[in-house]
Amino acid sequence: MRLAPKPRPLRDGPALTPREREIVRLIGDGLSNKAIAHTLHIELATVKNHVHNILDKLSVDKRTEAVAVARARGELDPV
Repeated sequence: MRLAPKPRPLRDGPALTPREREIVRLIGDGLSNKAIAHTLHIELATVKNHVHNILDKLSVDKRTEAVAVARARGELDPV
């Protein structure tokens, strides 16, 4: 029997960088990676790299989970 990994407490893990927080906010606004790249005037590959790092730091698999966890950790301004 394989057990699911234990979720980390919300405050655990490395903090997001200011740029990562900006990208999470834009994800929360519903922007695609391409739209984020256009908005921030950066390459699409750079956005994808940031998103990968965000998901890793927050120990989540989905962009929507990243927004929720970042908000819960206090990484984003309250809605």
